[in-house]
Amino acid sequence: MIHPAGIATDDTDNIYVSSWHKLQKFTSSGELIKCIGRRGRKEGEFDDPRGVTLYDNQVYVCDCNNRRIQVFDPNLNFVRSIGSHGKGRGELDAPHDVKFDTARNMYVAEWGNRRVQVMDTSGQFIRVFGQEGEGKLCGPSGLHIADKYVYVSDWSGNCIVVYETSGQFVTSFGRRGQKEREFRGPYCITSCVDGFMHVCDFGNCRVQIF
Repeated sequence: MIHPAGIATDDTDNIYVSSWHKLQKFTSSGELIKCIGRRGRKEGEFDDPRGVTLYDNQVYVCDCNNRRIQVFDPNLNFVRSIGSHGKGRGELDAPHDVKFDTARNMYVAEWGNRRVQVMDTSGQFIRVFGQEGEGKLCGPSGLHIADKYVYVSDWSGNCIVVYETSGQFVTSFGRRGQKEREFRGPYCITSCVDGFMHVCDFGNCRVQIF
């Protein structure tokens, strides 16, 4: 596996990983089930795939440099593509991560457009946030949704920015550095059943837990 960038698990503990222009499915013990993809722009091809998430029995993959979200069934058969290159509603630029809230809304962290865009599962625009004001983003790279809050890792801003699911800014924490609550390129965010949030602090080669 080269340059793994996104990971998700299904209800039976199968593991889905995006890597160097590929999407792979493994058992929980690490046995390869299926591998698809190569570098390209056609259906089922990728150019630097990033975040992966499972929702409603489908696999959503951020196809970063193709500026789209590709959707597959659990057997990695292509279902549809969401988005096209641009700055408008329903358009994408360098999507890095994708997550869903309990209302079936899809949130996409767009590095290129420096925003989080919210769409429905068909790709219809709902709203955007993070483009201005206190919660302005520089390079959103990771997403985590818990209850009514959206946590966004801002790689270029070296911080975590928190919003309500409505897009209303709540707070932010972090700055560039190597101490506690400081970052050098925060990336993926997740949480465990213990309620703690885990952040991949890429440049500092560590995971910080909050």
